[in-house]
Amino acid sequence: MPPKSKTTLTDSQKYELCLYARDNKKSRAEYVETKWQVRVNESTITQILQRSNQLLSEEEIIAPNAKKTQIGYIPRTRTSTEITAISASTALQDLETVQAFLLQENASEYIKMTNILERY
Repeated sequence: MPPKSKTTLTDSQKYELCLYARDNKKSRAEYVETKWQVRVNESTITQILQRSNQLLSEEEIIAPNAKKTQIGYIPRTRTSTEITAISASTALQDLETVQAFLLQENASEYIKMTNILERY
């Protein structure tokens, strides 16, 4: 049967290919085409087989139908200089807020005192 199209193998197919390659030395591309009716480049098979120890050592295939294993996003960590700069910036903003509050309080007190003095 001729291959249907070029595609990416699922995780379970990659696992099965590694098992096959371990026991058989003949053309792996033909095996893939015969077994799953898909065409995969030799370079793709080579890349899969380079990771065969890792693939075969996994106790369980987490996502057997996944075409590619997703790697979570790891945010860039900040350097101590960046943390210091952010902390200083935050402290300055907080200081401005406190100063504005104190100015308002002082103004209120000044107005109260002025009203009291005007009565006398």
